[in-house]
Amino acid sequence: MKNQLAIAFVSFALLTSSRAGEWSAPEFCHGSPCPEYALVENHGAFEERYYNSSLWLETPVQSTAYSDVALGFGRLYRFASGSDENGECARLPLTAPAIVLSSRSDSGETRVSTAIFVPPDTELPKPGDPSVMVVLKSGGTVYVRVFGGLPTESIVLDNMRQLQKDLMDAGKLQDPHRFVGAGYAPSATLLQGHNEVWVFGDAAALADAGSNVAQ
Repeated sequence: MKNQLAIAFVSFALLTSSRAGEWSAPEFCHGSPCPEYALVENHGAFEERYYNSSLWLETPVQSTAYSDVALGFGRLYRFASGSDENGECARLPLTAPAIVLSSRSDSGETRVSTAIFVPPDTELPKPGDPSVMVVLKSGGTVYVRVFGGLPTESIVLDNMRQLQKDLMDAGKLQDPHRFVGAGYAPSATLLQGHNEVWVFGDAAALADAGSNVAQ
């Protein structure tokens, strides 16, 4: 559906400390490998989480338009389920979530990319497509607003604005230049899906700590 932005919103994750016990993935991961996170506090309108560094497959796209986002995820899943430049299968399992990242520089330039989570201890071959990168992202504080239904572009933006307002009302510092959207629902349950928008509590959270780390 052209007017639907089949965006996904993200949950990045911190490996919980020994006091927190073993990680138990939430139901909205639908049994797929997904990033762990530590819930710092549930503020009602939003959650405050802390994510550890994590590995992702990422590719740049032109915009958050449906056609561009679909093109980006197509690149990623071709590598994840297809072949690298040497014809070897990447063997990446289906993971959650699929995410769209948007950042804006001080000059006003916007950068958009799509990404999928790579489980720990996964051995990845070098992507044959040079636009597909294996990226290590830093951890940090992330504020999350959860919503259901089909995430059209307007609904995503409405939830993002509401989260930013809630953070201002709560006196929480936030990075105004970057946000993420993540979706966890399989296609069969898309209308009842679990979606999230994320705002970062500091500039370091989920910033690229290294690119093409598989090379």
